Amino acid sequence: MVNTFENACVIDNRVYFFSYEMNGLFEIDLKEKRCNYIGTLKKYNSRIRLIGDLIYSDGKIIMAPMSADDFVIYDLKDKTEKYIPVQKINSSENSCKFFTAILRGTDVFFIGHWYPGIVKLDLTSGTAAYYNDWCKKDDTEHDFFRHDYCIQDEKIILPCCDSNKVMTFDMKDGKTQFYEVGAKERKYAGIVYDGKSYWLTPRFDNVVVKWGGLTGNEYTEIEIEDEEKPFVRRELSYGQSFLVNDYVVILPLYDNPVCMIDTKTDALKTISSEWIVKNNNLIIAPIRGGFVYEDKLYVSNSYDSSIYVLDIHESRFKGIGLNTSTIYKDFLSNKYLYKDLKFHLGYESIAESTEQDLQTLIMSCVFDSIRNDSEAAKEKIGDKVYRQL
Repeated sequence: MVNTFENACVIDNRVYFFSYEMNGLFEIDLKEKRCNYIGTLKKYNSRIRLIGDLIYSDGKIIMAPMSADDFVIYDLKDKTEKYIPVQKINSSENSCKFFTAILRGTDVFFIGHWYPGIVKLDLTSGTAAYYNDWCKKDDTEHDFFRHDYCIQDEKIILPCCDSNKVMTFDMKDGKTQFYEVGAKERKYAGIVYDGKSYWLTPRFDNVVVKWGGLTGNEYTEIEIEDEEKPFVRRELSYGQSFLVNDYVVILPLYDNPVCMIDTKTDALKTISSEWIVKNNNLIIAPIRGGFVYEDKLYVSNSYDSSIYVLDIHESRFKGIGLNTSTIYKDFLSNKYLYKDLKFHLGYESIAESTEQDLQTLIMSCVFDSIRNDSEAAKEKIGDKVYRQL
């Protein structure tokens, strides 16, 4: 089993992330190349994609709920959690609530992905204000915004997933404004600002839009082309984007190539994702997510939890000798997950000294559980192992 992340929070030499696969908060020490287990949200059982994003403030990790039902404030010193329930609005009870958390002073702004609204949480008082007058009343399970955003003055700039529009949200008064950018058929996954221009990245197609900004509607379109592998339109095309040195780096979905654009020349390069995909084009996000540390982009491999760093000059990713799934030994020993894991995996106990990795441990439990099965049942062991994993 893997242990990956969509978003991470970088503080000095530490990188915090909440597991995409299970209920666990982790810390990466990039200097020591080690992953440490911090804690579990005691209110929840193991569930995929509990948290969409996280930020750090004054010794605490503030988490944006994805499939969870609360905003969470986790105290790193005391290892305690505070839960603030998310207000239910129309179709807000779903598995993709918030993809983004933005810290501004003592306020945190949570940006709705499927949740129809933006929420401002006052960390001092613990009160939440909801802004959703920009949503249509009949919006249900609708992709509003993903993770990327920019800030100009007191405004959050958000690319729309379902149209060629960009929305600004004023953090002082909650007022919004929309701008049409690019051709009508464009829909956006992300946005990057290079100090002069905004780069809007594609959600469904292979066209990047370079935009002059809020004071004008001038834009140019750049098509992502890979000479070795022509673009094939799928359900989704690209996800997160980052500014790394002078390059916009766009991470792919499915088997599309990684895209790099030189912001000084607008020259575009692509990096094949085949080193991760390996002919399996069914997984949505072969690169689960990434973060920038000391002007370098690090990414998480969805297949095996390995961490890679992008070499801008060589246009390739390199392994750094760190795998975030090796920490599962500590994670599985957590008492709050014991009952849940015992039910799902059939453990009687988890020895702290075990050196088995999680996949081996799960399969061992499955093998033990079928020891007394009929011969016909034993022939279906592969299917049983697959369901457990």
